[in-house]
Amino acid sequence: MRVIVQTKSPLILKDIDVLKENSAEVEVGFTVLGMDGRFKDALEPASPSIESRLKAIEKLSEVGVRVYAFLGPVIPGWTDVDLNELLMVLREAGVAELSVDKLRLRPGMAEEIIAKMPASRFASALELAQASQAAYVEAFKSVRDFAEKNHMVFSAPFSYRG
Repeated sequence: MRVIVQTKSPLILKDIDVLKENSAEVEVGFTVLGMDGRFKDALEPASPSIESRLKAIEKLSEVGVRVYAFLGPVIPGWTDVDLNELLMVLREAGVAELSVDKLRLRPGMAEEIIAKMPASRFASALELAQASQAAYVEAFKSVRDFAEKNHMVFSAPFSYRG
């Protein structure tokens, strides 16, 4: 049986022995928003830092556990600003697969994001939604191209196939 764990937490390392022992059947994915901690703090205030996630990725990769990174949601001018740096760091940490997803706005969510963005350039939920789709298409292409050039697997499990 194949087991896939999606997390944001390095606490997965508490089970590194079990994961290593079953590495042929196990895959661990980490959600990442970007290198800048301000974005994480605004969108995921109680979640672990990107640094702690990267250390966990490295440790899991070192013992032979397949690791992927889930980049999302792509928020224009915010989580996509350091995309190239993030991709290089993830590759160096041992990520085998890159996955990207767009921002999926639920009622009230756009206003909350706009309020948290420093110097928000979006006046409305509609502006944010339209810009998000365009930013996602660009991020999709960048991540896909990076994965291809670096012999990594690329996936877009939820939408756009570009």
